Amino acid sequence: MIEIKGLKKIYGQGEDKVVALDGIDLTIKEGEIFGIIGLSGAGKSTLIRCLNRLEKPTEGKVIVDGFDLTKLSDDQLRLVRRRIGMIFQHFNLLWSRTVAQNVAFPLEIAGEKDKNKIKKRVTELLELVGLSDKANAYPSQLSGGQKQRVGIARALANNPKVLLCDEATSALDPHTTESILQLLASINQKLGITMVIITHEMAVIKAICDTVAVIEDGKIVESGPVLDLFTNPHTKTARRFITTINNQELPEVVLERQRASNGYSRLIRVSFLGPSAGEPIISDMIQKFNIKANILYGNIDHIKNSVYGTLTLQLIGAENDTLQALKYLEGLGLKVEVINIE
Repeated sequence: MIEIKGLKKIYGQGEDKVVALDGIDLTIKEGEIFGIIGLSGAGKSTLIRCLNRLEKPTEGKVIVDGFDLTKLSDDQLRLVRRRIGMIFQHFNLLWSRTVAQNVAFPLEIAGEKDKNKIKKRVTELLELVGLSDKANAYPSQLSGGQKQRVGIARALANNPKVLLCDEATSALDPHTTESILQLLASINQKLGITMVIITHEMAVIKAICDTVAVIEDGKIVESGPVLDLFTNPHTKTARRFITTINNQELPEVVLERQRASNGYSRLIRVSFLGPSAGEPIISDMIQKFNIKANILYGNIDHIKNSVYGTLTLQLIGAENDTLQALKYLEGLGLKVEVINIE
């Protein structure tokens, strides 16, 4: 559905030159929800704006549904953009128009003259996003979540094949964020629309995305299925995001206790996936290998439709028993990370 090849975006020249994107290569499959996560200034918003050519790439290709946007004329680009809807962080609604008029606006811009067709489409979309009773309200009369629902309905007006979401939930409270993500997931399932979600929040990636790419300093440093990223991150940036969401930073008192501990002990982090998250694995390990396990942190969560759990443990016992216990956990297919304390 979307292919990005060698994408570069450079602002300015000479000493004032800023490289916002530096050789991006990505493939986004039809119908998937693809997340792009990065810190502020990493280049993620520039990237998503290149996907509908609101930003003109300096170099490379952006192919959407078979069309290379970097080679289209202005007239051709206007037609192709109808296939690409976009949801903004701060809603971008027309405050002098009602909810229904906001949703109708893209249809009018596209040249639709039949008022009955417009009214029918607007009615369908407002029902889809749960705002049938707000058709005649103005944006100033809506909550933040309702405004974003209007933005979603408007983005879907021309039946796009791709929906771009630029920090679509970062201006919302957690409860509203959850409801908007559920709505987006429902739309993806019902319409089969491809979604690209830009965010700095790993919780958003965890809740809704199939695939994720991590961007840093204008480069993709890691990408793959969301479950793979959580269970086996390869870069410091990815590990930082996952550590943040799981609140797994060990308090200094624990680290000091580990440094001062007598005898042999190891700090480990164990990741569980699927049915194993509910099994008494740690209890079995303690009985098998005559060691003690001090649980420092534990969490069971859901990544889209899969159960995912983590445990941070201090294993105390004879060195051979402890090493055998680690091999036992790895033999069960669990990811085991030894935490080194300097």
